[in-house]
Amino acid sequence: MNNFKGPVYFGFKGGKGALTAVAVLFMVNWVMALLCLGFFVIIVALTRYVSLGTICATMLFAAISFIPVFGNTLYFYLFACLMAWVSFFVRRSSSQNIWFYTYV
Repeated sequence: MNNFKGPVYFGFKGGKGALTAVAVLFMVNWVMALLCLGFFVIIVALTRYVSLGTICATMLFAAISFIPVFGNTLYFYLFACLMAWVSFFVRRSSSQNIWFYTYV
């Protein structure tokens, strides 16, 4: 519920949901979290779009969660896919703006 009531208490400034997701990811699997964090930093450094970096990092998280080396369960796969979907769904207007300004 942090994603829905947080903006009211913190002046409608973004990032609290993504920060909470990263904190949970560090608690669950810190190696995957470091890989995603590094990917996020690279995407933001190259494009200057934080929302694009967040979307790409969560998509990477969903993709690498299926690598057998990490030994994840079916519930973790569902969690990873749901997290990626929610991240994209919440940032759908930002991704539309990025697409519009980049290709039009």
